[in-house]
Amino acid sequence: MSKQPVFRVVVAEDEPMILNNICAKIERVGARFEIVGRAMNGLEAWEMVERLQPDVLFTDIRMPIMDGIEVIRRAAERFPDLQSVVVSGYDDFSYARLAIRYGAKDYLLKPVEAEDMETTLHKLLEGKPAGSSERELLAASLLSGRPAEDCPPLFANRTFWLALVQLGNYAGSSASAELASFYDELWTRGGSAALDAAPWPSGPTRTLVRQPRSSARFVVGMCETHGGTADTGANEAKATDEAGYERWLRALCQSVSPYPVTVVAGTDTVAYRELFERSQQLSLALEREAVPGHAQVLRLAGAGQAHGSGPSPWLETNEQHKIGTIVQSGKKASLRTEILGLIGRWEERRDPQRIVEKRLLQLLQLVHQRTLLLSEDEIGHLELELLDKLYMAPSLTGVAAELYELLESAAFVDDEREHRDTHELADHIAHYLSANFASPVTLSELSDKFSFSPSYVTKVFKQHRGIGPLKYLISLRMEEAKRLIARHPELSFKEIGASVGYEDPNYFSRIFKSTTGTSLSDYSRCPAK
Repeated sequence: MSKQPVFRVVVAEDEPMILNNICAKIERVGARFEIVGRAMNGLEAWEMVERLQPDVLFTDIRMPIMDGIEVIRRAAERFPDLQSVVVSGYDDFSYARLAIRYGAKDYLLKPVEAEDMETTLHKLLEGKPAGSSERELLAASLLSGRPAEDCPPLFANRTFWLALVQLGNYAGSSASAELASFYDELWTRGGSAALDAAPWPSGPTRTLVRQPRSSARFVVGMCETHGGTADTGANEAKATDEAGYERWLRALCQSVSPYPVTVVAGTDTVAYRELFERSQQLSLALEREAVPGHAQVLRLAGAGQAHGSGPSPWLETNEQHKIGTIVQSGKKASLRTEILGLIGRWEERRDPQRIVEKRLLQLLQLVHQRTLLLSEDEIGHLELELLDKLYMAPSLTGVAAELYELLESAAFVDDEREHRDTHELADHIAHYLSANFASPVTLSELSDKFSFSPSYVTKVFKQHRGIGPLKYLISLRMEEAKRLIARHPELSFKEIGASVGYEDPNYFSRIFKSTTGTSLSDYSRCPAK
């Protein structure tokens, strides 16, 4: 039996983590695809295409030195049999269409989903010049607000059901590696229920579209057409069937138990030109109304609902005064009772997530300002850790004790227990931080690993090292960042930040300047020797 030919693939992407992710997804599809080159900029990609003459090129659009459009244009002229695939963000949709005119066979939206990669690779195997798929065209138009006159003929006479589904608690634009993995797992468990249990007529073709800068996803149902117009008359009543949405919610909750689910949906279908506006209404409602640990269906009629001001996002004056007095008196048990009581009241009242977040961060700043035990950089790390704990919690009271421990670490540095060899403990902590500084290490993780409370870990480490563990972690990361800037000028600041444990480039830039006194750009022009 003859052996099937292997497709030789070059992948071009200037972000290392995305590059590795794309390559891994290609390799998982099967042995028919072999990665023969990985390029970090457009010029490098073009040189690889010339030298290696691959069968397939996957390329990002926005890359240093030479963009992906130019790479595809040159490849189409020089190697007409080369199959190109564009990998782009939603904002690059117009460029992606240009790339398709230059001969690209398909395009994938970031972040690349495994099922989308598999579909594209099968198209390449079958030799189909697929162009943009129905799902990808719909996703780009839904999220980029393309003008109505740019409507593809495919959607001209269609109408759409649209809902926004949040599995777990709403996380906004937070994007830590641990959090991203958590939501990926939830969607692996709940994706089928999101599509199959939606309370829409059996006719619509359904698809999932990831909401940008969020862990939520849009569920889109495209209605069939009859005689040139979408048949929606009998379906409108179905759309307003509250029982159907409640059944959908129960199915989703069961698939991701014990975590909550929020579904936001309209009561009517919309035309193609109205999709973007409706998506924005649903997104705003989710951001404003999601409640941590609480499953719910939010329905928007027509153009959406007006929202009142709601509860105050800040602690009451008497609450602030009481907590400040407790911290200054050093009464740890009283502080625990007060904070757990506050969190319990927030859950009982079903205060929205956006308000709970602000109050938690206000609590952290309040106890910090009364004691000044930690640096601003350490407080910044604790803020991120507090929010991650909240986002990954099945319920608000269920994570209250962990939230309190983090707040306590900023209020007190003593502990009821004593450790016989605190010097050895500090050494173990330092060794662990040195070996894992590029990973998302948190104070909670150190507490779990060494079986002591966050405040005791902080106390012991500061006693023997002169600084707290979080500040020590920051110093390790900054030293490595400075080394990378000096020795690898070809790396972007975003790449360097990711290499030392900061997925958010803006946060990395702020920490670097706060720690070194110099901005990243200034330091790169004249790195310290």
